[in-house]
Amino acid sequence: GDAVARAEVTAENRILGFQPGSNVRVPLLPMAILSRQASSTASGGPTDWVSMIEQRGGADRFTVDPESGLVVPGSDGLPEMTLQCCLSESTEPTNTCLIDVGSGLHTEELLRQVYSGVSQSDLSSWGGALPLHPHGAQFAAKRRFPRTLLSALRAIIGQPRLCLLYQQAPMSEAASPDSAPHSAASLRAYRVTCSRPVGLRILQVRRAPDRVQIVVQPTVVITPTAWVPQPGEATDIPANPYVYKIFLTQ
Repeated sequence: GDAVARAEVTAENRILGFQPGSNVRVPLLPMAILSRQASSTASGGPTDWVSMIEQRGGADRFTVDPESGLVVPGSDGLPEMTLQCCLSESTEPTNTCLIDVGSGLHTEELLRQVYSGVSQSDLSSWGGALPLHPHGAQFAAKRRFPRTLLSALRAIIGQPRLCLLYQQAPMSEAASPDSAPHSAASLRAYRVTCSRPVGLRILQVRRAPDRVQIVVQPTVVITPTAWVPQPGEATDIPANPYVYKIFLTQ
């Protein structure tokens, strides 16, 4: 008779970090989102991922059309979060920042990473892979978003991407010890620690005079660049509901 080949698909979502290949990039945005506010949020102030997404405190105003991939008004059962981003020097609180994942925070490199992801060479400082478990990774960060980045973020509306969560609101750039006292304000950087990746889709990019609001919703991202334990390996790594790696096993 005919031989029958059987294969099983295994999905793994215990995430150690990310390992891009020579031709496969991590679909990671060079941004970090506030995981949880250190204190209660004032009405109208920036919100955080845990309260808006995981505790479902966010609105549900948009959906992604499965046929066209376009974002349209409507409910899909997924909560949304509004990221508050600075376009100029401001002391207004924010809940997202740009992070240096091998870009040096240079605008052209940030644009490349938004469009096409993070490469192996971007992670050369980490040995070509980005370890996130158990202690997280520390990144130079800045609050101010270059205006040219907005068109790139609009261009990927509706597409699944990865993003990292940072632990707590960093100190202001003016007070940061990493800020050179005579450097240009737009280049001032501080540091954030990120340990948990999440999957998201950008739904809307709204421009205000000195800031931009980016509406996002959670999604699942399946990527071969996810760094996971070996099959059958016992580990205390918690399952991540947003990020999976798929294996074919016979």
